[in-house]
Amino acid sequence: MKIAVIGCGVIGSALARHFADENQVFLVDRTYKKSLALAQELGCVACETAAEAVQKADMVVLAFKPKDLAAFAEASSQAFKQAPVVISVLAGTPVAVLKRHFPWCLIVRIMPNLPMICGEGVIGFVQTPQITAEKRTLIDAIFEGLGLLHWISEDQLEVLSAVAGSAPAFNLVLLQAMIDSAVMLGFTQEEAQQYVLKAMEGTLALFKLAGDSEKLINQIASPGGTTQAGLKVLAEKEISQIIKEAYQATFDRAKELH
Repeated sequence: MKIAVIGCGVIGSALARHFADENQVFLVDRTYKKSLALAQELGCVACETAAEAVQKADMVVLAFKPKDLAAFAEASSQAFKQAPVVISVLAGTPVAVLKRHFPWCLIVRIMPNLPMICGEGVIGFVQTPQITAEKRTLIDAIFEGLGLLHWISEDQLEVLSAVAGSAPAFNLVLLQAMIDSAVMLGFTQEEAQQYVLKAMEGTLALFKLAGDSEKLINQIASPGGTTQAGLKVLAEKEISQIIKEAYQATFDRAKELH
């Protein structure tokens, strides 16, 4: 398949890298040197204009900033007359808005998260009446290998944005705090990172096996023991409530972007 990727930022570059394995990819970025460098790395084609890339593509991936959508559509709308499939990763940009700009195209709005770079991502796809089972199968095949692929309603996509899109950043804040704490208690930075990462991996493996966090916590924390002392501090600081508020703030902001 011929795929045009418009925008070579973090997400656009990650998708282009994945697509390039089995497809012909055309790259466009505001900075031509950037798309050219990525094209040379991946064996793709860098185009100087979006219209040039769109004209050659069966599928067009919009991976630029949402605020640039109107200008992009105005400059490139004629190139979309071939009616390629449009894949949009533009945050806060509903299918209805995309449809107004590209009325003759099949619109597929998606929400990927950064761990897709290492094949452990979560990608939400908005299911619309226009997307047939055959089209779903085709799209799933193109994105296969990036992680969990899930078709949901557009309302659910905003929730997924908070749960999966922002969660890696929240996890990293917690992870870094644990590493910093281990350094504070006497380990080197390298040792602290190694031990904390392994403990995190082990925790995930345990949870996948048991699926019951409360039961596992009770198994780890003996009454009056060391872990219980730390859990007491977490409870007093209302860590669980803080995390819930962080998710709510993320979800509220996603709704504001409409």
